[in-house]
Amino acid sequence: MTLEYDVATAAMRKAKRYQKLVMIAILGVGDFLLVSLALWLAWNIRFHDGVLDFEVMIDSGLYTGVVLLTAVFFVGIFALMGLYDQDHLFGGAREYGLVFQGCTYGMVALVVASYSNRNQSLSRDWLLSSWILSIIGVGAARFLLRRLLFLLRRSRGWFIQKTLLVGVSDHSIQIARQIKEQAAGVKIVGFLDEFLPVGSIVLANIEVLGTPDQIHEITACHHVEQVILFSNAVAWETFHDTMYLSGYKYGFRLNLSPGFYEILTSGFKVTHQALVPLLKVEPARIQGVDWILKTTLDYLLGIVLFLVSLPLDALIVLAIYFSDGRPIFTRHQVLGLNGEIFWARKFRTNLSGMARRRLDDPKSKIDIGEPGSDFWVGRFLFRSGLDKLPQLWAVLRGTLSLVGPRANAPGKEFIESPAFHPSLLTVKPGWTGPWAVWGAHTIADEKRLNLHYIRNWTIWSDLQILFHTFRLALCPQSHPPQ
Repeated sequence: MTLEYDVATAAMRKAKRYQKLVMIAILGVGDFLLVSLALWLAWNIRFHDGVLDFEVMIDSGLYTGVVLLTAVFFVGIFALMGLYDQDHLFGGAREYGLVFQGCTYGMVALVVASYSNRNQSLSRDWLLSSWILSIIGVGAARFLLRRLLFLLRRSRGWFIQKTLLVGVSDHSIQIARQIKEQAAGVKIVGFLDEFLPVGSIVLANIEVLGTPDQIHEITACHHVEQVILFSNAVAWETFHDTMYLSGYKYGFRLNLSPGFYEILTSGFKVTHQALVPLLKVEPARIQGVDWILKTTLDYLLGIVLFLVSLPLDALIVLAIYFSDGRPIFTRHQVLGLNGEIFWARKFRTNLSGMARRRLDDPKSKIDIGEPGSDFWVGRFLFRSGLDKLPQLWAVLRGTLSLVGPRANAPGKEFIESPAFHPSLLTVKPGWTGPWAVWGAHTIADEKRLNLHYIRNWTIWSDLQILFHTFRLALCPQSHPPQ
């Protein structure tokens, strides 16, 4: 490292350290207070308010000490799990999943520790209430604190990672576009490429700043914190040299985006056999406990949504009938799990034949304001997505999932289209999905979002997508192309 580089990045590092300390302090104090409050409320529910009151010998001093020590212990567990790491802080469903795991681990450790004092045992009701309340309290506090940190990001520019992309290709451009649209606290300062001249515009306001061999000078000049290297967009020598230097301590983190990931039909992880690193290909199909969780969510929430939507369905049926007559529904064939074909129904909108997505040109928009008729009910249903309410019956029949890839019509046209990928048939299609809430501007964007959903599925991602779906249904004007 040169002295020039150290001087150029010293101020930035100091500012980032300060921001990180503020973040950790806010989150740590908030978690401590919320866990303490959860334990105190559980104490009152169990012993003081009489909700679960019955004759029992308690030591109030024991519980007071347990509350304080447990709150400190929980903060330590959260720290070990990375809940004060900026990458997890803005991780959405992943962050709440870690909160659930952290609270569970904390309670298990508390139960184990209780065996050290055989004279005083902890109430099982208190433990259960504390576990539930701590998850709810910390999760809710995290949600509110994230709003505060997002405000600091917008108003003061905190917690924004300046990122440099190495290698220009269709894959890297798609990734750059997704990063910009997701507002994930990542600012792309530019590209490095060995084929395009300096100053070439790759995306709006993003240009080529130099060549990969200038990576250290450019990262120092622009105070870059993160570099993403696209292995399929650079020469082998460049890839080798960049990876070789990754072991040295520079002022940025190096991340690798392997281009071949898009052709894999499943996720993968690194394993070792006889000290040889290998990529173990894992099935993309949701199995085991994950299948139980997803199926339970589909049926429990599906039944609730189906029953709640019945009055609205009746109103929509009457509105369609009196405004435009019959038919009320339209039905079409779609590809389901493992390519099985089934019939799906929607409310008639007179717009069912129009493409619901922008294709390869992000600038081409679909005008649904003048579809060629005065069927305003259909336009409203199309715009809000309420035309899909009859598909909840398909969810209860087990042919459709609440969340999944878009349901596509069978036929040679889809199989040969850029949107098709065999992995899309390894899960049930969805009533809603990442394509509906994250704004797929092109077919390639939609396919990438769906494949990412399949490979990285968690129950939290389904809940997050459902939340955004309901939010967008209430604000149709902000709805992305469907």
